Amino acid sequence: MSQSGFNVPYDFAVSGTEVKVTRAGKPLDKTFSITDKDAKDSESALHKYLESIGRSRVDAHMVCEQVEKGQTVYRVMGNK
Repeated sequence: MSQSGFNVPYDFAVSGTEVKVTRAGKPLDKTFSITDKDAKDSESALHKYLESIGRSRVDAHMVCEQVEKGQTVYRVMGNK
């Protein structure tokens, strides 16, 4: 998920139902829950966060789908 201008790597590590975020290898004081489901008519908090770092709506949804399955997602590139 890398694009030109996106140079900040984020990791979304799943532990139980909690999702911890790191930015460029450094932990952020930001957590999400895998039980907060992303839907077409209701974006999850994680989805909104992904869009805030520059990911498209489609990219954000793809990441949310993996996280909701309990899978850690590495190297999501952002622009912030």
